[in-house]
Order: sequence, then structure tokens, then C-alpha cells
Amino acid sequence: MSPILVLSEAALLPKGPTLQLELMPSRTLFVFGPNGSGKSEFLAALLGERKLGQGKAQIRGKAVLARPEVKKRTTPLGLAKTFSGASGNDRLVEALNALGLWEVRNTPIASLTPAERRACELVEGLVSKPDLILIDHQLDTLDPWRLPTTLQVLQRRVASGAALVAATNLPWLARGADRIVVLRASEVVFSGSYPDLERRATPGTLEIETHQSEGVRALVAPFALEVSETSAGLRVRAREGQEVAAKLLVEGYGDVEAVVVKRPTPEELLRSLF
Repeated sequence: MSPILVLSEAALLPKGPTLQLELMPSRTLFVFGPNGSGKSEFLAALLGERKLGQGKAQIRGKAVLARPEVKKRTTPLGLAKTFSGASGNDRLVEALNALGLWEVRNTPIASLTPAERRACELVEGLVSKPDLILIDHQLDTLDPWRLPTTLQVLQRRVASGAALVAATNLPWLARGADRIVVLRASEVVFSGSYPDLERRATPGTLEIETHQSEGVRALVAPFALEVSETSAGLRVRAREGQEVAAKLLVEGYGDVEAVVVKRPTPEELLRSLF
């Protein structure tokens, strides 16, 4: 099986870190970064619509980029029929339902709400059968009740062999990505999987709750722990790696109610790179 997208020592800037990447069929790549970090330019460079500062990008097969240049005189149904071709009516109906456009399928796009017009930009990628689907922030602007169904259809397209590249500001999508790229000021600051991102980040914390305030204070004093009073008793926070302290507390005091590991959220992990 050959990769659909190949990046060879690629970068938006003429100097700095480069990206070596192969995206196989049925795999996903999500691109994150603060506003103005170069996410849209990155997608344009993949398609050859913008020149890379270094290296090269190669797409093997048909690629579809969700674009705002949708013909507003047509309707969602007319738009979908334009792209359905031999893919059949089932994909058309599935896509329009997922995007929340079925009920307004015969309404001119110019008369739709802004969110519905943005949803129309995703029609081609969901209805046609591209090898590579590229999405430039359209997921971020969908109405909340349309996003889950749209993601489900995208997952089915990926399972059927399409590769997906999506630029987004929705950090929770990082968990399900096969590959993550993070940009800052048009420079690649991270490339890898979500577990790679977790390993790179600041460790999580341990939280230990107990009522034995004085005894626990004495026990945790030698460790790098933060102790605070709560209405329920005592809360002890420790970085990962201080599990020995947690074990001593659990085994030494019968009233320890909980030892919880709190790991950084996707948003916290990504923000640490911005």
C-alpha cells in the first residue's frame, strides 16, 4: 500500500525545522496552532497552491479541499448532485443528513444561515470519493449538533480508504488523530502521535484525599508535594513520579479516600506548545 500524502523535509519557512511525513490510506492528520500560525497556508502548500519554503509535498490520487467558494445560486441538493457522480444516491443522502442540510436541500445556498453555508463547503469531500480530504477549519464553525454526525461520516470515509487532513482549533480532536502537527508562526513545533504529545508535556498530578491531616502532613513533608485544606479534609497534590508518596499514604493511613492521577487535557498539551 502506498502513501497518499508524502512530505519530504517540508516547511513553510525557508529556514527552521522541517517535516518528514507519509500519510497512508485510512489515516488522519490534524493540524493545530494559534490563529495566524499558518494552518491554512499549510493546507494550500500541500495542494501546490502555495510554495513551500523548504522541501516538497506530493499527493498521490484525487484530493478535495473544503473551500468557501461554493456557488450560492444552487441548492445543497444541486451541489451534492454535482459531486455525487457514480458514488450513488446513498452517499448524497447520508452527507446532507449528517451536515444538517437535508431539510433545506432545495433552498438556495445564498438564503442559508452562515453555519449552513459553511456546512455546504464540506459536501464535496463527503459525497465524492477522493483519496484525500482536506478540511480548513470548517469543523470549527459547524453548529454543535451537526459536528458529531459529520465526524461519524468522515470516520466512515476514512475507514473506506480515504486519508484526512484537517486544520482545526478544536483540541479534543487530537485524541483521535493518527498524526498531529502543531504550527507556531508558520514553523513546525511538534509532529507525532497523541501519546508522543503526552510524553513531551509536563507530567500530570496525583491527588490524595484524607482526613488524617496532622499525620499525613508529617509523612509527606520530605516529598515534593502540595498540601491544602478542603471542606472534606486534606488534599495532597503531587507530580507524576511521586507515586511512592501516594503508596505510603494509602498503606499507612486507612482513611485515605482517593488517589487520582490527573493528566493534562488536550487543550493544555497543545497550549504548552503555543
